[in-house]
Parts: sequence; C-alpha cells; structure tokens
Amino acid sequence: GSLLHRVDRMTRFASELPPRVQDRRLRLETAVVVALAKKLAKRLAKEDPLRAPVKLRKRDMATAVLLSLRFL
Repeated sequence: GSLLHRVDRMTRFASELPPRVQDRRLRLETAVVVALAKKLAKRLAKEDPLRAPVKLRKRDMATAVLLSLRFL
C-alpha cells in the first residue's frame, strides 16, 4: 500500500498505547504524540508536501494536548 496507508495503520496501532502506559506523564506525552501524528497524516493526505511545507499549527498542538488530558 501507499506510505500514507501504512502510516494510518501505525497510528491506529499507536492509539492503543496511551491507556497501557502506567506512568502518567509518559502516558500524556504518548497520547499527544499519537494525536499529532494523526493530524499530520490527515494534512499530508490533503496537501502536497512537494508544493509547500506541510506543518502542524499551534492550534493543532493545543488541540492534541487538550484531547490527551483524558488519559490523566
């Protein structure tokens, strides 16, 4: 499959990790990283990185942190 398809599979697998991490801070960090990876994969599917850089926005980072608070 395509590279983005493989990334999607990996992020789905990674989504299972935060609830399994015992350390609270590491669990939160893991959840943030997974959320950012999902967001970046979605943006890469819609935007062409050869035309212009595909970057996460500050809003994306803030949203990832807020969504990850459920793992505290």
